[in-house]
Amino acid sequence: MISLIHILALSLSEYVENSKLLKELKEQKGMTWVAGENERFRGLTMGDAKVISGSAHKLRPETIPLATPPKLNISIPYSFNFTERYPKCDFGPMDQGKCGSCWAFSVAKAFSHRYCKKHNELRVFSPYHLAGCDRRNAGCQGGIIIPAWRYIDLRGLPLDSCQPYDVNLTSLNCTRKCFNESQPFLTNKTQFWSVARFASIPEMQLSIMMDGPVTTSIKVFNDFIYYKSGVYTHTKGEMLGHHAIEIIGWGTDKDVDYWIVSNSWGTKWGQQGLFLIKRGVNECGIEDYVAAGQVM
Repeated sequence: MISLIHILALSLSEYVENSKLLKELKEQKGMTWVAGENERFRGLTMGDAKVISGSAHKLRPETIPLATPPKLNISIPYSFNFTERYPKCDFGPMDQGKCGSCWAFSVAKAFSHRYCKKHNELRVFSPYHLAGCDRRNAGCQGGIIIPAWRYIDLRGLPLDSCQPYDVNLTSLNCTRKCFNESQPFLTNKTQFWSVARFASIPEMQLSIMMDGPVTTSIKVFNDFIYYKSGVYTHTKGEMLGHHAIEIIGWGTDKDVDYWIVSNSWGTKWGQQGLFLIKRGVNECGIEDYVAAGQVM
């Protein structure tokens, strides 16, 4: 047991760019994705990556109500990308810094996208406020997406311009004032609509098409840190934790079905902040716990 703990401690203290895992991934045959060094993690250890990645803890499926599927006779297209279909609603990637606030970013981004889809008006809502004020979650120490959606239902969120997020922050504070006090503090609410435990993947796709992106979490392994392009599947490495993300679309490449996912690690990771992950096989648990709020 002592030797195992010692090995784990050594692996977490290893700098991401010096990892032997990257060399092994580059030599691996038959991968559907390309591994490489991402500037986002330069100078960080695997322990830092664990803090950033491991923050969206799981709920038991039975604690999350099943969504009621929409009764629509709509064919699902071969591919769909929400931000390409609605470019007015695209505000680019965001960066959570070294704070384990991925849960707040995924929900605030999806709320922003869904608000834009409903009202044809781009309003980017504040992940900082959600991370700092949702007491059922733990700020930089992690959180769960379901309570985050319920917080918005009860209290709403101010705009990101009111309470912007600093990637270098070391602590979070909850305040109902804009950082620029001359700016009025206003919030927008959404009626919460549980879309967890979809009965089928087509129901997830219909929700993304009709209402906007959905949120979920995945198991993150060491190899995911090195994702550059292609369709990700876990190949090698230890599990770092769970990580909350936003699914914005889907497609197929060389007969491999995938989800299009918006991460919260900025533009210096993956495909300018996005990644593709295999669809239909519950890769890394991506299809387990999916939720979104219905904007009214």
